[in-house]
Amino acid sequence: MNSQTRASRVRLGILTLPTGLILIMASALLYGERIDPTADPVAYAEWAGSASFAVSNFLFVIGTLLGIFGFFALYAHVASQYPAGTVLETHPQVDIGSHGQDSETNEDGPDI
Repeated sequence: MNSQTRASRVRLGILTLPTGLILIMASALLYGERIDPTADPVAYAEWAGSASFAVSNFLFVIGTLLGIFGFFALYAHVASQYPAGTVLETHPQVDIGSHGQDSETNEDGPDI
């Protein structure tokens, strides 16, 4: 697989993360009022048989699957950029033992 095809597949895979989130949010909006099945079983049965309930659950499942695939695509991209054993160092090493002062002139007391 050439690098351009790989890059487009990775880009498509990573775009599934926000797409999945949008679908999950849409499913929450379509879900509607929560009905307690113990309080009113007939109303719950009507609600569970409605089209909005079915579409809402379908969108939730598809959004969750897209989120999982998007996470794996992001992981594969990062793992291919930084092979195993590579240390990601973002800050230079800083000696914080003396706080930039000589130990003789430290006013806080002796260094331990």
